[in-house]
Amino acid sequence: MRLWMILILPILLVACSDFKKNKQLDQINDLKSTVDSLEGVWSQENLSEASALFDQCSRLIDSISLLYQDQLLDLESAKKIDVIKRCHHQLDDVLKLEKLLPTILVEKKSSLLKLKNDVEHGKGRREKYDEYIQFEKDEMATIRKQFSSYHDKKMTCVKEVESHMTEIDSILMVLHKDYSIENKINTLKIK
Repeated sequence: MRLWMILILPILLVACSDFKKNKQLDQINDLKSTVDSLEGVWSQENLSEASALFDQCSRLIDSISLLYQDQLLDLESAKKIDVIKRCHHQLDDVLKLEKLLPTILVEKKSSLLKLKNDVEHGKGRREKYDEYIQFEKDEMATIRKQFSSYHDKKMTCVKEVESHMTEIDSILMVLHKDYSIENKINTLKIK
């Protein structure tokens, strides 16, 4: 009787570990499909849009800095200029994420494939597989948040800059006019 127990016990342990193994492999496959879907969405992103908008905001800020002397601006104009400056700062963050996200997705895909290979072949510490999978799930949640943040910031900046562009152009024309008058006065004073 004891001999039968000794022979059956390892078989039961192997059978139970296969159930756990299949569940772990399913979780890893779900994570991999999430990475694949994020890569698909990323490939649809217009990556030049944020860069062009950043350059446009930079030019506007530089022009305002050059033309603004001691003129008085009304509160609404100052708020619109502040919106452009805030968008410029947010677009800087967006461009940093634009550079990081593709690398993060490739590295995540690689680590998931390595973890899947380890689980399939029983390599490494089997008792830690669940912890490793949970770690990968937590990282995927962080990646999703970063992607969502990237997209939200980018769309917010696009809308805000486009909605204030005509007002900013009119502010620049007024500043340019005042700057030209100020230069003429200074030129007359020098002569």
